[in-house]
Amino acid sequence: MHRTIRKIIDQISNETATTFFSEGIRKWYEYTQKDTEKERGLERAREFADEDLTEVICGRVSFYQGEKYYLISGIFTNYLIDAYGLNRFKEFNKYSIYDTDMTQGFLYSYGKPLSEILAGYKKWLLP
Repeated sequence: MHRTIRKIIDQISNETATTFFSEGIRKWYEYTQKDTEKERGLERAREFADEDLTEVICGRVSFYQGEKYYLISGIFTNYLIDAYGLNRFKEFNKYSIYDTDMTQGFLYSYGKPLSEILAGYKKWLLP
């Protein structure tokens, strides 16, 4: 299933999504299928709630640190889709081909800078 979702998402995003979002959408889909997996992702995301995700989201630090960012990227993707809708998420991923540091993509697609989106995510994560 993971490979099928990868193909679909790569087609939606023209294979341009950063690793954080490419893997995040896959984990988000897994979370829609398995509540226990989503709970594991939420636990990990809450464990690192005070970490600034900017560098990993923008691809400036390695995504590959065990399962940590796989789980967190799925939860952050879940937040974006819940808060702003799937269409905006798809728009954001398509726009990212033109935006190597992601900052303009957030402004263009969500109307907010990444820092503001991250603040909303933290509030959502830690109600």
